[in-house]
Amino acid sequence: MNSSILSILLTSVSIFVLNFAFYFTTVKYSKLSLQVSLILTTTLVIYLVLNGRAAVIGACANIVYVFFNHRKLFLPKKFILNAVVVFTAVLVVIAFSLKKDSSSGRILIYKVVFTQLKLVDYFSGLGIGKFKARYNQLQADYFEQGTQDAKEVLLAGNGYYLFNDWLQFALEIGVIGVLLICCFLILFFKIFTWQPHNNPILFAANGGLITISTAALFSYPLQVIATLFFFIFCAVIHIYSSYSIKAIHRHKYLPGILHAMVLSVTLLSIYYCSVVYQYKLKSKLAFELYRDGFKDEADAVFNELSFYKFSDYNTHYNYAYMLYFKNELNNALQEINKALDLAYSADGVKLKADILWELNNATEAEFFYKQTVYITPHRMLPKFNLLQFYIKTKELDKAKYWASDILKMPIKKPSPATDKMLNESIRNQLQIRI
Repeated sequence: MNSSILSILLTSVSIFVLNFAFYFTTVKYSKLSLQVSLILTTTLVIYLVLNGRAAVIGACANIVYVFFNHRKLFLPKKFILNAVVVFTAVLVVIAFSLKKDSSSGRILIYKVVFTQLKLVDYFSGLGIGKFKARYNQLQADYFEQGTQDAKEVLLAGNGYYLFNDWLQFALEIGVIGVLLICCFLILFFKIFTWQPHNNPILFAANGGLITISTAALFSYPLQVIATLFFFIFCAVIHIYSSYSIKAIHRHKYLPGILHAMVLSVTLLSIYYCSVVYQYKLKSKLAFELYRDGFKDEADAVFNELSFYKFSDYNTHYNYAYMLYFKNELNNALQEINKALDLAYSADGVKLKADILWELNNATEAEFFYKQTVYITPHRMLPKFNLLQFYIKTKELDKAKYWASDILKMPIKKPSPATDKMLNESIRNQLQIRI
């Protein structure tokens, strides 16, 4: 799990526990100050260890909720509100200033998405879970236009997340997604207008929901199973407790429907997690078998994985890689296409280009070799691979261009690999001139 996502999970769980524990104490200003201090201290420790900026912002949102929930303690309401807003803004500014490159990288992602998507994509949506399969294509199109600056080239890399779960969800679902998010926000902000009485578990769940929901505006916690599971856990508590308080139990059928929903969500979540866990274990086993030379056994495990409803990029990529070296090129092409439908990674695109070249499809191979260059424009290896391709196809003018481009690249960290590519590019350039 990414350290930033882990920090969000740990912060939300800590806030859940602290909100629950402090609900039992006598509500006084000193007690409230201690609660806020403990939340800030815990968040700061987690931030220093894991460097999770989104977790800090999520914790600030929970502090706003805590103050608002106990707003009757304070006479100057405007002063408290202004103080909380200023305090939160300062923390957000500090969090962003500590990770400038990360912030610039996310700005680039937004710029790529909103300049390359077509109008129809906003209405129809990209498809659930399809952002990973589309973003690198959009980034390749963006950099192929040649309008970017040098800083953007350095920031670019394999991108799979928009770093805003709610906006990514909206883009994947389209107009329907936007409407669903609006409905969620309406329900979400009702938390602030309703003070739970004698219900500490609801107060704790609200804290967890607010922390993760806010952090999801700056990261991708809802796309990681652990944080998603905890979010669903808090959401079930909130829904169940809220409707209990509103006396839904007086209706004849609604209590049974509510209990069935809670039980269904819980069982489905447990079942999904178990299926994913089993799939990951078998995928790891298949890769280890192939790595250790047991190709037939690895092939059998990969075939077994094809019957699962769940699939991931790494499994399809590893299987395609194995089939490629077994010279089963058509099967390898099918597997790499499945992988790229899940995540359009530069490694996967490179493997597809290699397979197409072996299948004597030079036109499509050229397209995908160029895609690897524009997905990661700051890397030398994709450009060198494209250079080698043009030498094989004897397109010398194109080979000369890319050899020259490689020689102009700034070297951040010299290594034997970069030295070899530079020397080879010089040699190729000299041969082309002769």
